[in-house]
Amino acid sequence: MQWNEYKQHIMLSVSQKVTTLRQQYAVASEQAAELKEMARQRWHALLGIEKMYVTVLLSMAVLVVIQFFWIIALQYQVSTLSDLTDRQETRIARLEKASDKHNNLLYEATSTVWDIKEKWSDLNFRVLQNTWKLDDTK
Repeated sequence: MQWNEYKQHIMLSVSQKVTTLRQQYAVASEQAAELKEMARQRWHALLGIEKMYVTVLLSMAVLVVIQFFWIIALQYQVSTLSDLTDRQETRIARLEKASDKHNNLLYEATSTVWDIKEKWSDLNFRVLQNTWKLDDTK
């Protein structure tokens, strides 16, 4: 029995809260309708120039909001590009370092090849000298 009484008490409480919320919603919608009607009446009571001023002011307000969001979007793009630039600079520095290393290796290889050519020339010259000496002795 207690469970049924508890259930009924909760259902009654919930239904009372729902009724209260419906009443509050009805009052709020009536107030909104009154405000809307009052704004419509004021709009019709305005002179032509006053309507133009209000329209211009509302347009400016809308433009300010649009510009605000546009500025936020641009700031996001700038931060993204800044991060991308930092990464690219790091990559370029690494590539320059690797390029310097390869250039040094190429220079060393070139100097080694020149050294080998010089030694080969010297060796050929000695061989030629020795063959001449042999030819002279004949």
